[in-house]
Amino acid sequence: MEATEPTMWGRLVATMKGEVNTKTLEAYRRAGHTVYDLIVSSERRRDDARLEGKTPWNDDHGHKIQALCTWNAFVLQTLGDTFLDADYTHDPLTRGYVPPITARQTQSFYSAVEGWLSRARQAESNPNYKLDMPVPAKLPEWQEEDRCPYPHLIAMVSALDTIHTHAGAALAVFEGTGTPTEKEKQLLKLRQLMAEAKSKNDYAKGLMGPSVSQELHENIERTAQVAIDSFFTLGQMLAMPELIDQVQAGYTAGDASRGAPSGGLSVNAKPGEGFDPWCMTDPAQRQRLRNDREAVRALNDMWRYDPDPKSTLDIQRQIDGAFERGDIDYATKPNGQRIGHFQCTPYAPIFVVRRALRVFGERLVPGQEFTIEIAADGVNLGRPFDREVVVGPFGPAAGLDYCDPNKLPPDEDH
Repeated sequence: MEATEPTMWGRLVATMKGEVNTKTLEAYRRAGHTVYDLIVSSERRRDDARLEGKTPWNDDHGHKIQALCTWNAFVLQTLGDTFLDADYTHDPLTRGYVPPITARQTQSFYSAVEGWLSRARQAESNPNYKLDMPVPAKLPEWQEEDRCPYPHLIAMVSALDTIHTHAGAALAVFEGTGTPTEKEKQLLKLRQLMAEAKSKNDYAKGLMGPSVSQELHENIERTAQVAIDSFFTLGQMLAMPELIDQVQAGYTAGDASRGAPSGGLSVNAKPGEGFDPWCMTDPAQRQRLRNDREAVRALNDMWRYDPDPKSTLDIQRQIDGAFERGDIDYATKPNGQRIGHFQCTPYAPIFVVRRALRVFGERLVPGQEFTIEIAADGVNLGRPFDREVVVGPFGPAAGLDYCDPNKLPPDEDH
């Protein structure tokens, strides 16, 4: 349900509540709406393939990529639409405006849709198309406050019903095509992940009510998020069964992003060996930046020109360890919102020190803000490769610096 223009009184109330106009978000909604036709076409093609004797195990690789990308775009669009609709229904007076956290969360969903739609179309037109990012992909970071708005709970539970229905249909087709004997263990993993996700879905719905306590609110939020993350991963494995062995049964896709800042990404491998180049990037920004071609280019240049990637990855391991011990945390503004990420590669989070420590030889004391800069600016012009701890204080990044090995930084370009 697209928003209509609110009344003057509604705009005044929205302004008093500090809510955000959704015209931009509604534009994203309209632009991504084609995904609903695309998911129907994808499911129809899956049924046709079964009638032709093909199975998810031996289907054309391009078809698998197309199905996976369509699924990801569908889930993201569904979440964005449902978050907006839930707020409009819950607070019709300010329809067309939403709380800032709802705007940020919805924006994070919508901003990733176009990239997946583009990949799905490319795979459809080119059977040899290769994905430009690792899969199974993860959802954008869940936005956090002390207590998310109640419509968020309604939205997550509502979206779960839709996502579960489509995932269940895909699993039914998967099972109906016949499973090779040597693949039976993989099928059991799929069934287990489906059972886990469905159980959490049912549990979250069972806890819902017109009014919930703080404890129930947090429990519903956490359980629904895990269920959505699980269904998102499950749909990708159903589209591309070779991913099944990469994901352990009982795994939830949300787990990785709630631990160390690297999010469980590959910081132990060397670049080129199953390595994820985004392992040092702010977890809340990875999905968005993967859709920014200049950011992708800058990050790839960073790793390409790094003369000692082991030392770079050692910094991330130090940060992960400090984060898990509670020695550092994400830096926040006075209102409790995160400051965000640094503008230079690898677009790392801004941290605050809780207990004195050393990171990459830099002594840091409680209360200090810091981040990491790893940059290849000007290396082809003789400038040394940057690898350093940058100490704050910081404000939110005004924009990204797309580091370029063939150009000097602006303050040195003279």
